[in-house]
Amino acid sequence: MDENERDTSRRANIVGVWKGNILEDLERELLEYENIGGFLVDIRKEFGGEDEELVKVVELRRLE
Repeated sequence: MDENERDTSRRANIVGVWKGNILEDLERELLEYENIGGFLVDIRKEFGGEDEELVKVVELRRLE
């Protein structure tokens, strides 16, 4: 296994753990989202890819 494959495997493991934690929190009602847009914004924030335009659109929709 080369370095690129190891990095891909590590990322997949991290995402798998994160996904499991999120699903568990949703089931236990520790997290709650009004719509998928809010969930996607949180994902982007979590992984450092926050899109300001998407954040504004979601916030405006929440106000409607």
